[in-house]
Amino acid sequence: MRDQYIYKRLHYGESELRYDLLRNEWVIMAKECGKKPHDFFDDKFEIEKEYEKNVLELLEKESYEIDTLVYKDSKTDWTTKVFESKYPVLMNKKISTDVSRGPFPAFDATGVHEVVVTNNEGKGFASMDLVEIAEVLDAYQDRYISLMNDKNIRSIMIFHNHGESAGGSIKYPHSQIIALPIVSSSVERELIASERYMKKNDCNVFDTMRDYEVLDKKRLLYENDDFVMYCPFSSKKAFSMRIVPKKTSAYFERITDEQKMTLAEILKKAFVGLKDGLNSPDYNFYIHTAPCTGREYNYYSYFIDIYPKTQVYAGFEMATDMEIVPISSEDSASFLRKFMS
Repeated sequence: MRDQYIYKRLHYGESELRYDLLRNEWVIMAKECGKKPHDFFDDKFEIEKEYEKNVLELLEKESYEIDTLVYKDSKTDWTTKVFESKYPVLMNKKISTDVSRGPFPAFDATGVHEVVVTNNEGKGFASMDLVEIAEVLDAYQDRYISLMNDKNIRSIMIFHNHGESAGGSIKYPHSQIIALPIVSSSVERELIASERYMKKNDCNVFDTMRDYEVLDKKRLLYENDDFVMYCPFSSKKAFSMRIVPKKTSAYFERITDEQKMTLAEILKKAFVGLKDGLNSPDYNFYIHTAPCTGREYNYYSYFIDIYPKTQVYAGFEMATDMEIVPISSEDSASFLRKFMS
């Protein structure tokens, strides 16, 4: 089911954070009175057009009163803007109510859901210049810092969907920021594994992985003064890429202006590689960073994972949470490097 349809349902109903006792993870589940099973098979084309129409109306507003953050060029035209999602997956209210039932923990899914849009209709990151990409990174940082100061927010997810099969829903390049009252299960697992590695080896696992990739070079894609990009040894998807800082930091929000430009450079390399090497596949990328809980996470590092949509998630993967990747990380890197010179 496409992202925009899920957003539509959540917008008109309420949503809950429900905890899975068996899998030790949280899910967001929508509630809507009167929804019938056959309603899930509405005409998706009409749903897509409705979503795009509503978002474009927000983009075309002459008044910026609805916007959370706006960047403008010398001609006063907007270049990047951030606004609250018209179809949020979370309810924007301060207090989350405990709605547990029996042994099952559950809470109102409260938080903030924002959209970051660049004024580049029909262009992806591969076609944007470094300053434009750095401006998007600046918007990420600005909103992250603002949202993390809310005492009800514990973690913030920044992600980007490009293309229909990746959940992209409008023609403008757009990312999303979702501020959660919990630490997501995926980040929680990474924190546990990173802390365990630090205690056992007295070093940061991100340093270990990054330094080996730079030394080994078989999976290395590109590096500059501040960042390293490689295909992870145990990639979960074909041609997936990971970007990590050379100076390990758990906190993306502490990125400097100089680092935004070098990160923009390495992101540009990644997306040009996908465009020229894989014929512009749909893709997702996300930023994982330490929770905004006030704790120190010296055993962790923020990173960016990029996943091109090159394969279908099927029954075995769903049953085992174990990916079958049809090309090795070494062969993926060897192929992609040709398009990143």
